[in-house]
Amino acid sequence: MCIRDSINAEYGAVADQTMVSVSGLLPGLVAVVVAYLTLLLVMDQEISDSHFNDQPKHWPLPGLRFKSLALQDLQLNFVEAGPEDATKCMIMLHGFPESASAWGEYISHYALAGWHVVAPDQRHVNQSVQVDGTAPTLELLAQDTAALITQTSPCSKAVVIGHDWGAGAAWATALQHPDLVEALVVFNVPHLEVYRWHNLAGMPFALKEAWYFLMFGLTRPLAYWKCVKNDYSWFIWFTFGSSEPGTYSKAEIQAYKDMYDTSLWNALSWYQMGNDWLMKGLLPWSDSLMGSIWKDGNTPSTVPTLQLYGSKDMYIAPGMAHKSLSHEYVSHPKKKMVMFDAGHWLPKERPQECMAEIDAFLSSPWP
Repeated sequence: MCIRDSINAEYGAVADQTMVSVSGLLPGLVAVVVAYLTLLLVMDQEISDSHFNDQPKHWPLPGLRFKSLALQDLQLNFVEAGPEDATKCMIMLHGFPESASAWGEYISHYALAGWHVVAPDQRHVNQSVQVDGTAPTLELLAQDTAALITQTSPCSKAVVIGHDWGAGAAWATALQHPDLVEALVVFNVPHLEVYRWHNLAGMPFALKEAWYFLMFGLTRPLAYWKCVKNDYSWFIWFTFGSSEPGTYSKAEIQAYKDMYDTSLWNALSWYQMGNDWLMKGLLPWSDSLMGSIWKDGNTPSTVPTLQLYGSKDMYIAPGMAHKSLSHEYVSHPKKKMVMFDAGHWLPKERPQECMAEIDAFLSSPWP
């Protein structure tokens, strides 16, 4: 199915009126600029401390091994747990604006269950910064994950788990290096082609969820100024403020602020990467991951794939979830999608339920 067929199936009459064209995107981009300027001028929200719990920080976990992997253009820092000679391995990829510490409960659970677990501070996060400081690419994130599997893991394949941008990197790894991926587990992010065409085809309607994506990527200096202003008050409200009360602790939020002091500018480059990838997809030709949106056919995941979503996600439209499970996007017969009554921070809001779903999926028979 080509992009026009997908657009018509999803948007119907609306698609006939708006269609997908560069000119059709202009009103949406103008709307982004106007909305962003409005944000800068009038929005100064902050979240009350009572939204966060008073538990002490549970990081670093006992038994973690802190290591780094020397790649061509950076030192990729990661934590490792579990038996070093394990026969089953996992890679856990965090999203924005978090770090490897976001996976604390999951690392403990799977290390105790005998898994060899690796969780990196991904490219441009914390101290894992490219030497040249340029924006990463989805291809590079996939290469980083592949390097972690081949150079730090005792297994020839690994289960790759990701949330938010980490889910994007996990999808990219499964698409580019399926021979290294035992199974794919993604939180809150659909197949990358579903995400791309949904937002490009839906302009300007998709701005309801995607305005921040364009804002962070297209106006990075202004976005950075807005994020760091008043001790990150608006940024914390916009990100972790959407979590269920008590999901994060005050100690966790302070630790993230300390990290942002030295690395938030670099981490925002993920959205520069994302915008480059979206815009390149508008070209009739493209050498970026999955190429042009105008090509016939799609690039399906060929590995077992578990997709976990929160129905209250305010950043990524949950409606993309069901389409992402179709055969044109996940061709492997072992696949499942679970929708939780939760938000974008699903791994933290429902950790026990999510780990139970992962355990059940990984232990069920392979077709």
